[in-house]
Amino acid sequence: MVDGPEEGGTAAVSDVGRTYSGTVESFDEMHDERNKEAFLQHLAQRLGRPRRRMADVRPLRFTSHPWDGRYDHKTQDDLVDLFCKTLQSQGGQVWRVQTHHAWQQRLAEWVQQKQVRRAVLWRDARLEALNLPELLAEAGVEWHFWQADESTGHRRWIELAKEAQLGITWADAALAETGTVVMFSGPGKGRSVSLVPEAHLVFVHRRQIQGRLSDLMPRLRQCHRQGQLPSSINFVSGPSSSADIEMQIVKGVHGPRELAAVVLDWDEAVDWKE
Repeated sequence: MVDGPEEGGTAAVSDVGRTYSGTVESFDEMHDERNKEAFLQHLAQRLGRPRRRMADVRPLRFTSHPWDGRYDHKTQDDLVDLFCKTLQSQGGQVWRVQTHHAWQQRLAEWVQQKQVRRAVLWRDARLEALNLPELLAEAGVEWHFWQADESTGHRRWIELAKEAQLGITWADAALAETGTVVMFSGPGKGRSVSLVPEAHLVFVHRRQIQGRLSDLMPRLRQCHRQGQLPSSINFVSGPSSSADIEMQIVKGVHGPRELAAVVLDWDEAVDWKE
């Protein structure tokens, strides 16, 4: 998907350089453009030729989008089934549960089996609404909400994540086609929570599961236009897997060696949107 130019600054190219017309959104933008021109002009001089320019650059306009609507005929149950099947095929665990008691019991068994002593959680109202901190405490797990900022010190919290055996998040979206959970970082939602501990547990409500990446793009485009894009977006499609030149697969080199997705598979009134 390719957008046209944003409203704001416009630019016209002349023989003597770049001339600005209209409104330039910021001084930094104009300063960066001048630096770019000076750099390219210097290269042209060193190469002993005139500065080459593209006189007319137009954005691409696609007349068809064959990927759009690919999953429109699928029901939400179909998407949930596909997400679970695909993620499991890539080494991820899926806890598809229909009641609160089901995932609570599964969690208690899992932390005992994995000998989880410490967990770090996103500071997310949805996790708090599930009484997750209380459940972890009952299981004998020391837990901490992620709250790294300039006042608390990022390094301290990264070290805390390294000492944790479990990181817990709530997905901002999920993609059925690739078995992917999508997570937006932000205040209280550090990337280290899903990347550093040995295991990652992520909650997903069934209504958050979409067909494919192109179905998510309109939401990301809207975030961009509203100036609300997160500092990073992580797409996770299974536990960390790396292969050397001999094609030997090793788990957990660049992230958690285990990923478990708790799919809350019910339609009762639940505040799954943050």
